[in-house]
Amino acid sequence: MSSWQNSLPRTDQYVDEIGDIRYGNIAGLTDLTQKVSYYIERKDLPLKELEDIHTMLLKIKLPIDEPELYPFEIPILIDFRKLLYKIEKIIEVPN
Repeated sequence: MSSWQNSLPRTDQYVDEIGDIRYGNIAGLTDLTQKVSYYIERKDLPLKELEDIHTMLLKIKLPIDEPELYPFEIPILIDFRKLLYKIEKIIEVPN
């Protein structure tokens, strides 16, 4: 419990520095990536649905073009980009 309380000021400082939207997008990305990956692996989806999923994922504002990334953001972004690449291979979207 005390380690969780000790992490709160750092989390608050991080959110203050980067903003609520970036924090929310990064914080929710791992769960989203896992759920979408599971969904597309377990279903035989029509091409249109995969294209729609791909389009929705691309609409998420991520800090990829920001001048600075935080170390814990990088593995989250890597997993997300792997998911995008996986979908692109299925629907054959040029990079």
